[in-house]
Amino acid sequence: MSMRTIPAELLHHCAEYLDVATLKNFRLASRATSVIGVEYLFHTVVLNFNAESTERFGNVLESVTLRPLVKKIIINGAEGNCEKEWDENYNQIDTPWSLAIPKIAQLPSVCEVEMKFDDECDFDEDDYGGYKQSYDYRVYYQKLFFAAVAESQNVDSLTIDGLQDRATDNFGSEETCAKVLGKTKKLALMIVSGSTEPSGQPDYSSLRSCISWRVPLFWLEPTQTHLTHLTLSVDDEWGVLPFMDVQTIHFPNLKSLALGNYTVAHEMQVNWILRHGATLEELTLSNCAIIYAFYNFANYDFWEDFVELRLIDLRWSDVFAMFKEKLQKLKHFRMANEPSRPTDYMISIQHRLPAMIQTERYKGYKDGGCPTPWMNDISAWADDYPELEGITPPGDEQDAKDQEALDMLLREIGKSEREIERMKILELRWVEGRGDNYYEREEREGDVDYEEEEVE
Repeated sequence: MSMRTIPAELLHHCAEYLDVATLKNFRLASRATSVIGVEYLFHTVVLNFNAESTERFGNVLESVTLRPLVKKIIINGAEGNCEKEWDENYNQIDTPWSLAIPKIAQLPSVCEVEMKFDDECDFDEDDYGGYKQSYDYRVYYQKLFFAAVAESQNVDSLTIDGLQDRATDNFGSEETCAKVLGKTKKLALMIVSGSTEPSGQPDYSSLRSCISWRVPLFWLEPTQTHLTHLTLSVDDEWGVLPFMDVQTIHFPNLKSLALGNYTVAHEMQVNWILRHGATLEELTLSNCAIIYAFYNFANYDFWEDFVELRLIDLRWSDVFAMFKEKLQKLKHFRMANEPSRPTDYMISIQHRLPAMIQTERYKGYKDGGCPTPWMNDISAWADDYPELEGITPPGDEQDAKDQEALDMLLREIGKSEREIERMKILELRWVEGRGDNYYEREEREGDVDYEEEEVE
């Protein structure tokens, strides 16, 4: 069989798995592969915050041939630096990339847009503390971004990576925000917090306001009638503290839900997921934990009384059993812990995560713990707090129950015994400290660095 006789559908399927360098060679094989290769090379265009990238972006805009091929835009502001974009009076100045952002509306086929910021942010919005991107700098680009998306005709997928907790609802006029959110069907938010004071003590005031009311009111309520995909990840624990009350929010068309660093302490949090059982096909839990014990913690969202040491009976075996029974449309379930990875991995490898049982799936909480109140085994504080003696996470017996319940869930959604056993092997690699090998292999096979492509 020669290149000329291979069906176009098969060539398209092959091109999906090629990296940039191979795609460049692929398009030289024949006229047919040339057309297909260019289509995949320019499916995604990255606009970095530098003059070279902006020039190449401009070349795509000016090309009658390439402009309609672009389906996804990534505005990569992760390396942006406010000090390099300020005048002597600390006012934002126009840059080639800031002038280019509004032009994404000129790309007629774009349906997916992504905005990236630095994953480190300031603690105090009035003093950015030497970080590359101040609060005002982020808000400036957020407004530019939303204004451009509002004018784009076909955009229905929105990702913001590195969204600062205190800036989660500052995106421009009410009209602009309503226009953007009114057409968003796929939403991914990777939130970063300036939750550590210069003293090193945790402070959750800005993250609490972000999780408790900014995200639900600004992002979730306006999209609940039409959202089909939701990814929500925070670089600190959330769900219990800070608490997000989503009991009044329901997504009748939700097919995919992914949560990162989410904590669970009450069955009502699980019930919210179960309420989407009529439509939910994919569920991803990354770095998610059940809180098995609270010490000196008052949460009147869950409980009416204060108990100094509160033990939680909920276990993952219970949760998996509920998923198995109630999520009748579920086709894919993923669960893995990788604390060394930044939140943007919720975007890049979310769909390739396995489902596995790991030690960090249970955590304890002790108020006042530094640098974090969250700990896998809070009995480590027993020397100073004798009442915590023996308050350890569930042991081997519960491990077996969790694994059995997970296996039953995976069988229910159609996983073979071979696939289930393969995930257990991956789990051993994590325990041995070799979990990154899985990610590195998957990235090498699947991810594409579109910035290597030169516009011709």
